[in-house]
Amino acid sequence: MSRVGESMIWSKTLSLQDGTYEFKHFLNTGWNNGEWPGEIPNRSMQVNIQNISLSIVWGQADGNYYIAFNIVNSSGQAITNANVTIDGNILYGSNILFPNMVPGTYSYTVAAPGYVSQNGEATITNLGLNIPITLEESSEPEFPVTFTVIDNSLIYENIVFRGSMTAWQSLAMTESPEHTWTITIDIPAGSYYWGAAEDDGSPEGIWLVPGGSTIPIEISEEGVVSGELSFAIPSISPEITFANLQ
Repeated sequence: MSRVGESMIWSKTLSLQDGTYEFKHFLNTGWNNGEWPGEIPNRSMQVNIQNISLSIVWGQADGNYYIAFNIVNSSGQAITNANVTIDGNILYGSNILFPNMVPGTYSYTVAAPGYVSQNGEATITNLGLNIPITLEESSEPEFPVTFTVIDNSLIYENIVFRGSMTAWQSLAMTESPEHTWTITIDIPAGSYYWGAAEDDGSPEGIWLVPGGSTIPIEISEEGVVSGELSFAIPSISPEITFANLQ
């Protein structure tokens, strides 16, 4: 595109056949630095026999209000296990998109294991809001804690750990020996809840703690853990059918 004088306006004229076209703007060459994250739909336009002129404001997607977070550490590296909470909704990753928002002011919390959490407010006035976040490493001591799930049912194949210390993100557990699943996580002092689920491909999976509850633990300032660090999945009793033969 060509800049119009010394203004902030850029222009391009194209000759197109009749039809519907999708497009989006990028800063410099390549597919990086677009107007908005890739999950937001492209712009579109309808070309007919008449000449058309489009006036577009960078970063304002037609009707798509969103808040996007780009989360890195102090070295500029993406924090892939970060999470952002807005109005009780938690999303995970280093590039996090909250689509389909409405104009207004939202409180958010950005967190990641081993980093100091950040709280803030985001106000949507234009259609898209991009928020860069840099998290600093926590100076709090962390203690390795091992969690164990024993599968006496012998039927589960992909058990994942979930806990408040990781914002309930699913973390893969290791099966060794067979039907015994473990994971070790570095955790600072505090009070937490945990459990485990079978990742069956559904959004929530199959929660495996007996009674559908969560398990509380406490880690002291000295790293002493109180509470249950393991649980057993009950075995499945075989069905027995009795026949009354006359």
